[in-house]
Amino acid sequence: MVLLVACTTGRRPGGLRSLDLSDVHLTGDEPYIAFNHDKDLRLKNGQKSESEVNLPPEAAAVIADYIETVREDITVDDREPLLTTAQGRVSTSTIRRHFYDFTRP
Repeated sequence: MVLLVACTTGRRPGGLRSLDLSDVHLTGDEPYIAFNHDKDLRLKNGQKSESEVNLPPEAAAVIADYIETVREDITVDDREPLLTTAQGRVSTSTIRRHFYDFTRP
């Protein structure tokens, strides 16, 4: 899931880590993910990095399936992260490890 969201949105690992379920909008004609800067989960360039990234319908379907079947149902600090592990929100180092695993020659 990490690689799909990264390749579809083109965002940095910290931006991927900051995503919550409330940032993912999969219903309607144009699904998108909203990247928002806040004091707890910051984007590299602050509010200048905030944006909505449109998703292809195929990617939106895969993300919806991930949310329904694979995602750990976890709440961290009253937030529901999109990318989770059994321990909570996925760490930036785990995201990087996934990048390295998937892009290794």
